[in-house]
Amino acid sequence: MDEKMYNRFLLYFINTTITSWNKITGESLGKPRIEKMKDNTFLFSGYVGMISFGGGASGRVLLALDEELAILVSKELMGIEPEGVTDITFAIAEFLNIVTGNAISLFNNESLVKRIFPSPPGAFYGKDLKFMNFKVKGFNTVFPVKDKAIKLNIVLEEGKND
Repeated sequence: MDEKMYNRFLLYFINTTITSWNKITGESLGKPRIEKMKDNTFLFSGYVGMISFGGGASGRVLLALDEELAILVSKELMGIEPEGVTDITFAIAEFLNIVTGNAISLFNNESLVKRIFPSPPGAFYGKDLKFMNFKVKGFNTVFPVKDKAIKLNIVLEEGKND
């Protein structure tokens, strides 16, 4: 994936994260900022959704939220108060599935040659969750919301997004 295509790919994820959050929660995200990772480790305490993808490009997406934001999106997606970690992790996985599905659909509609196929989502909860990005470097897109932030971390195969 060349740099121009990667930038469009990243932009699709940024835009679909903002649009999905706004539609589901009714709240606006602040202006996102991009931060390059200092090393190949993504560390977060709270809830993290994850989806891998393959095909025209290989990689994975992480979406990290603290407990307050995770409960908010869970409540809005389910229409009821979540009853615990299991409800929240399922909702976070589904939220990331919505974001990823929309972003990859936009990308695939534009790039008929490099088709990307997502895997089913998963989600995790814990303190100091550590995700290693072997042989790849990634970027965090940080979306301010209230006095918190949502982090979107996208990595692609080695050498394609340094």
